Amino acid sequence: LVLGGFGASRVWIDTSFLANFQPDSDIAVTDAFVNEYFDGTSKIHVVFEAEEVEAFKNPEALNLLLEIQRDASANPRVGNSLGLTDYVGQISRMMHGNDSEYDPIPASRALINQYLTAYAMLGDPGSLDKVVDEEFGTTNLTLQLKSDSSALIEEIVDTIESYAEPLSKLGIQVRYAGSGYKAYVFADLLLQ
Repeated sequence: LVLGGFGASRVWIDTSFLANFQPDSDIAVTDAFVNEYFDGTSKIHVVFEAEEVEAFKNPEALNLLLEIQRDASANPRVGNSLGLTDYVGQISRMMHGNDSEYDPIPASRALINQYLTAYAMLGDPGSLDKVVDEEFGTTNLTLQLKSDSSALIEEIVDTIESYAEPLSKLGIQVRYAGSGYKAYVFADLLLQ
């Protein structure tokens, strides 16, 4: 019973779809190629929802999202990420002569608003729709992953959940979506 109880606590189900294929199969080889030379074949969307309208024009909120994005992207199996902070950072650097050392998030809400308005007028305004709603109260961070392993998704979710307290102080809640997250939820349901 003791050994059984210990063993049961160590059970983990990994719902990696690709783990069902031989390593030399066409799909496994293609997936490995895409993951090695591109940003990844699986995605997780982190949806941040704020209680306040225009919450994501607040420098404090954007700096926290940037910290979360950088922390999650530090995982070597995260290929790329895209969020509102990328757009604000790009505009900020362009306004300062493409100086890569310039702080990507301006210190004032008014300046962030000006940058986003300029982007909407000069850039492709539809591209902002991929990362934020019209009221700037909900924003999406997309992480491209180099594995469909539910263990990797758990690592990413744990990283993001470690920011629960500072997010809560700003009135921001987190939800998840995407092909990778579905695999993670499926693994958890199987385990239960």
